[in-house]
Amino acid sequence: MYINLQLMHLGPVNEVVVENEDGGYTVFIDDQLSDEGKKKAYRHALRHIEADDFSKHGDVGRIELEAHTKEPRQG
Repeated sequence: MYINLQLMHLGPVNEVVVENEDGGYTVFIDDQLSDEGKKKAYRHALRHIEADDFSKHGDVGRIELEAHTKEPRQG
């Protein structure tokens, strides 16, 4: 799996994750965030990827809550 990281102005959201056709992911992070904010947004995106949230159906609020409480794997 690969992750393509793009910095751009996103407005009201910190990050957006897109699953690519080839199985990789593109993570868009708001370029207006501080360096620490960008790191936090990237870690949040990783939690969604590692939890395979893109294949889940159901309550988006619950999925977001789980992503905010899990730590990403190191490596």
